[in-house]
Amino acid sequence: MMMDCAYHSHDAVVIGGGPAEESGPTFPKKDILLHALEDAGVHMGLFGKPKGDEMMLKVEGMTCGHCQMHVEKALSGLKGVKKATVDLGKRTATVIYDAEAVTKEQMVKAIEDAGYKAS
Repeated sequence: MMMDCAYHSHDAVVIGGGPAEESGPTFPKKDILLHALEDAGVHMGLFGKPKGDEMMLKVEGMTCGHCQMHVEKALSGLKGVKKATVDLGKRTATVIYDAEAVTKEQMVKAIEDAGYKAS
């Protein structure tokens, strides 16, 4: 369905099957969102997951949510890291990254420089 807004026309998915006024909000189609994100420099893969290699690192020394955020920030600050997610309970960091731009050693060093142990 084509929808017009004040700025431009775009494809939209209508939730509920009827006209937007009767059935609820409209949302841009997934492919339109992915193209917009890629145009903005965010490269997404299938199901919205960033493209790249994935690695899980063990992280020791975290005790709270602030520690978790500190490790995520340290990893996200490395060139080539596309996404870093830290699980405080499991004491792990899952990193999606460009293997040509960053190494495991650099990630471990970033975590250690932040005050934690990593392997």
